[in-house]
Amino acid sequence: MSVNGGNKEDDGSLAAWWGPRTAAQWMNEVLAAIVVCFAQIPESVAFAALAHCSPAAGLHAAWIVGLVCALFGGRPGMVSGSAGALASVSAAYVLPGGVGVEELFLSVAIAGVLVLIAAAFGVGRFLPLVPATVMIGFCNGLAIVIGHAQLSWFTALDGAWLQGSALVYTIVHCFSAVLIMLLLPRITRKMPASLVAMIVGCLLEHFLFRGLLNSETVTIGDKSKFTKSETMPRLFFFDSKYDVSQIQNFRAVIMQSCTLAIVAVLESLMTLDVVDDLTRTRGEPNRHVWALGAANLLAGLFGTMGGNALIELSVMNVQAGGVKRASSTLIALGVLAIVLFASPALNYIPAGSLAGVMVTVVIDTARWSSLPAVVASLLPDLAKDDVCARFIGARAKGWLQGLQIHRFDAFTIVLVTVATAVTNLGVAVFSGMFFTSMRFAWQSQKPLEISSCSEEGKKTYVLEGVLFFASRAKIAASFQPESDPEKVFIDFAHASIYDFSVLYAFHPILEQYARRDIDVSLLNVPDAMHLHNLVRSGKMKNIDVKEHSAISRQPADACSSLQVKVSRLSVAQESTHENLP
Repeated sequence: MSVNGGNKEDDGSLAAWWGPRTAAQWMNEVLAAIVVCFAQIPESVAFAALAHCSPAAGLHAAWIVGLVCALFGGRPGMVSGSAGALASVSAAYVLPGGVGVEELFLSVAIAGVLVLIAAAFGVGRFLPLVPATVMIGFCNGLAIVIGHAQLSWFTALDGAWLQGSALVYTIVHCFSAVLIMLLLPRITRKMPASLVAMIVGCLLEHFLFRGLLNSETVTIGDKSKFTKSETMPRLFFFDSKYDVSQIQNFRAVIMQSCTLAIVAVLESLMTLDVVDDLTRTRGEPNRHVWALGAANLLAGLFGTMGGNALIELSVMNVQAGGVKRASSTLIALGVLAIVLFASPALNYIPAGSLAGVMVTVVIDTARWSSLPAVVASLLPDLAKDDVCARFIGARAKGWLQGLQIHRFDAFTIVLVTVATAVTNLGVAVFSGMFFTSMRFAWQSQKPLEISSCSEEGKKTYVLEGVLFFASRAKIAASFQPESDPEKVFIDFAHASIYDFSVLYAFHPILEQYARRDIDVSLLNVPDAMHLHNLVRSGKMKNIDVKEHSAISRQPADACSSLQVKVSRLSVAQESTHENLP
C-alpha cells in the first residue's frame, strides 16, 4: 500500500491492497481491531436506541456499512457503521416502539442511491469547501446529541425516571464504566476498555446488586431484547416482523432519505479529512462516497438504520495502530461474529454501563478547546485592554489572548453546534457554510479599489481586485458618466471577474456613456471576458463589433490608439474572441 494516496496499491497484489506486510504491522492491526470492535458494539446499540430501533438494526448496520467501506472505500484505517448523526435524523421520523421503521429502511436504501448519484458527480472534491469552524461546531453538536440520548438509559420501561436504589445503582454503573474507559487506556491500550467496562458492569449487576443486595437496574434486554431470530439480517420486505403496507408517507420517506444522504456524506468526508491529518496520508474522498452509497443501499434493503464513517472510532483505531485496510475490515467482521455467536449476552449488559461508555464517546467527540476560544473571542481586545488584566490577572490575560479567535469564527462554531443539536447535521453544516460564504463574499469585495485620474479631455479608471456580485454597488457608485470628459478609459489589468453579475453593474454605466456620446475604451479585458460578451451579444442597441488581433497590456495613459469603435464605445482587446452562439 502506498503511503501517499491513502489506498493506492504499490504493485496491485492482494498484500499491497490489504495493507500489513510484517508481523508487527499485523499485530498492530489486530489489536486495534479488537479494541475498536468492542467499542463499536455498545455504540451501535446506543445509536439504535436513539433512532427508536432494535439493537439488531444498529449492529447489522455496523458490520454491513463497515465491511463495504473497509473493503472498497477510499480511506484505510477509517471505521464506518451506525452513526449518531444519522440516528438523530431518524429519531424525528421513527416513533418510540419502532413505529415507522419500515419507512426508515426504505429511506436508507434511497439515501444509498442518492449517495451513488452524488459520487457520479464527484461530490468528494468539495470536501475542502467545508471550513474548520464548521467541522468543530459539528463535533460539538454531535457530542450534545449523543450525550442527550444517554438520558434514556436512566428511565424505567414506562418512560418514567428511575428512582431509589435503581437510580443509585445505575449511576454507579455509569461512573464505574467512565472510570474504566478513562483510566485503563492510560495503563495499557492492548486491552479493550469498553469490554472490561461491560464485564465489570455485568458482575456488579448480577452478583452484587441482584445477588447480594436484592435489587436490580435496567438492562439492554429489558429495554429492547435481542433475539436469536435477529442474528442474521433479511431483506426487510420479506421479513414477517415488518409490515410493508405501513409505508404510506412517501413525502416523509423522500425527506428522510435526502437528509440521511447529506448527513452521511458530510460526516464521512469530514472523518476522512481528520484521518488524513492523523496519518499524514491522503485518502480518496470520491471513492469512499461510492462505497458509502453501495453500503447504505445494502443496509437499507436488509432492514438496518444505515451508517457512515465514525470520527471517534476512526481516531481510536488510528491511535491504537490501525492505519491499514485490515483493521477496519477486521472490526466489521468482529462485530458480525459477536452478533452471530454472542448476541444473547448483550441482553445482560446494564444500561448504566452502556451510558458510561457513551459518556466517554461524548468526551472524545467534543472539541473542548473551542469553548475557551469562543469565550475569549467575546472579551475585548486583550492586547490593548489593561482593565481586563486587572480583573483576571496578567497570566490569565496572556492565556486567553493566545486562545482568542475572530468573533465571526466563534459565531460559526456556536451556530453549527446549536443547529446540529436542535436540527440535524445537514442543516447545521449548510448553515455554517452559508454564513462563511457570505463572510467571504463580504471580505472579497473590500480589496476592490477603483481609482481615477483626469487629464485634459480624458479620464482613466483603474480597477484593482476581485469583481463579483458583491461588487456591484461599489462599481455603480464609482463611475460618473454625467461629469466625465469625452474620452474615458477603464483599465482591467489588475482586476478579475468571478461571475456574471458584473455585467449588470456595467450595463447601465456603458449605456449612459453611449447616450452622452462619450468614447469608452475597455483596456486589458481578457480577465474580464464577460464584458466582451456584454458588448457583442446584442444586449446593447446599435453595436457594431470590430475585432483587433492580439494587443499587449498597456498602461492606462497609453491606450488612445487601442480603441475598437462600437457605436460610441470602443474595446481594446488582448486577443480575438469568437462570437457568442
